[in-house]
Amino acid sequence: MRPCSLEEGYLVMELHEREESKTVKILLSTIPGLEDIALKDVKLLVGSITSRTSLNPFGVRGYVLLEVPVTQRRRVLDKLFTHARSLEKIFEVLCWHEAYTKELDRVRELLNDFLDESLDVLRRIFSTKYTSFCVVIKKDVDTNFTSKEAASLVGEEISRKVVSIMGYNPPISLDNPCVRFIVEISEKAFALLIDLSFGTSLRERDYRVYYHPAALDGVVAYLMAKLAGAERAARILDPMCGSGTLLIEAAYLNPEAELFGVDINPQHLRGASLNISKAGIEKRVKLMLGDARQLENIFPQNFFDVILVNPPYGIRLRAHLYSLYLDFLKSCKKVLRKEGIIAVITPRVKTLRKAALRSGLKILEEREVTHGGLFLRIFLLSL
Repeated sequence: MRPCSLEEGYLVMELHEREESKTVKILLSTIPGLEDIALKDVKLLVGSITSRTSLNPFGVRGYVLLEVPVTQRRRVLDKLFTHARSLEKIFEVLCWHEAYTKELDRVRELLNDFLDESLDVLRRIFSTKYTSFCVVIKKDVDTNFTSKEAASLVGEEISRKVVSIMGYNPPISLDNPCVRFIVEISEKAFALLIDLSFGTSLRERDYRVYYHPAALDGVVAYLMAKLAGAERAARILDPMCGSGTLLIEAAYLNPEAELFGVDINPQHLRGASLNISKAGIEKRVKLMLGDARQLENIFPQNFFDVILVNPPYGIRLRAHLYSLYLDFLKSCKKVLRKEGIIAVITPRVKTLRKAALRSGLKILEEREVTHGGLFLRIFLLSL
């Protein structure tokens, strides 16, 4: 039996004395390039509980930092783990130094400064002799040490300190630890974090019954819908809906909107129907077999407030991508309302940009995001 305290699938630890004057730093990871959209979403969830927020605090993309009173820590975490769809992982910051840490001796020095001042925190983390741990190093700068050397050093120093205050050596487990420490090393900071999401990812979606080979990540889809203003839309369309991810995430974002999905592939439509049913929104979504290049044959003109599209961009289609993009954008234009928004995500930046301008659409914004190792661009287009 795991000796760690788990509730709702995440690590529960009261690491700090509950004093009104104290604050804790909660670090949230999200999609690089969409941090500001994730922060807006988080603020809606936690309200005025946070005393300070910042984006990409380590100088590394993909992070949002919250500073919250210790007395509100549990409440904030409950809200984030239960309701946040814009996050991937949640960490608590144990120590943070604004310093470029190039030498291993400097890592030891900064770490021991924290350990010497945080004995109560260590006692709470390693409350039993069965509490296993591991250390993961994340660094995006050149150093005079390897990640393996740094992980070994941090693990040894933590073990040594626990032995000195608790009288036992905590077990190390790389495969199934109770506690996962993360060390972030960048040009701007050295930080020691504890992974509160317990090795799992908040990006996982339990409605995924059918897997499209090019399905969009749920967090990307949610943030893309939010970027496009889907929460204010009356009607939302995905003309290449695949397995339905964009429609489902838009439905969670806007419980009142009517949603429509079109796909040219009957198999994907059946899969989307399964996912939509699992998500419990089948009464709100209408799925239709059809061609995204002929939407005007399916819908009236000026019908949609928001159109969300994750079009194909594979090598096999490269010779035909421009004509595909141009044709579906022209068709989207015919069914879009005057003040509507088309949001498209693709790595084929030049092709999409050329097709958008040729179709007579305005490019309102371009966002570079990272998804599955790919550098993609989200385009916001309007009439």
